[in-house]
Amino acid sequence: MENNGDFLFLDLGTGVADFALYPEIREARKLTVLLSHYHLDHLIGLIYLLNICRDKELVIYGPGKSVYGESCEDILCRLVQPPYFGRRLKDFSANVTIYDYDEGQRQVSPNYVVEFVIQQHSQPSFGMLVNGALYYATDTSVLRDTFEKARDAKLLLHECWEIGGDSGKHSSLKALLDLSKEYCLPDIKLIHINPNWTQDDFTLAESLMRGTQISFVNDGEEFDV
Repeated sequence: MENNGDFLFLDLGTGVADFALYPEIREARKLTVLLSHYHLDHLIGLIYLLNICRDKELVIYGPGKSVYGESCEDILCRLVQPPYFGRRLKDFSANVTIYDYDEGQRQVSPNYVVEFVIQQHSQPSFGMLVNGALYYATDTSVLRDTFEKARDAKLLLHECWEIGGDSGKHSSLKALLDLSKEYCLPDIKLIHINPNWTQDDFTLAESLMRGTQISFVNDGEEFDV
């Protein structure tokens, strides 16, 4: 996200590597990162940050001792260091700070206020309501609380892992469709799609979403929230 030159990353997948191509990010003085949880597919982009944050202030927030029993800093610094990576996380730039967050609202930078909401997953994960305008929900089952919190948001980014039944750890399209009829949110984009889906699965999903406010997000797509 970008707000008056203030850049906010919601999790760090491999797509972070592409941001080195954006001049506005290369020229930014500060990058802020919010991590929903610590599964590797949401963290692996940390190593790509090195290419874009050497001359920047880097601020990272993640769930900490209250849910994981140790701080975000301890978890990340144990992962990003030799022999797993050639440079320690705290050496990515001259100014790296790492904070824990708890459930509730917090101002994470001058232009962003975020409400962190606990979700249902195999390990603790958090949804994030950013400036009341965008709700980010990944690695979670479909929760009524998510739709309640996102009621006034312009955009809900929500994971979708199954077509039918909800596993209790991830989301199903059927459950999303059911709640979307009740809450009528203006725009729901599907992210974090099950990599095992076949083309038939995508075709079926497209047919089920036709005429609704739910659709797949596309790489590189931009939204005004």
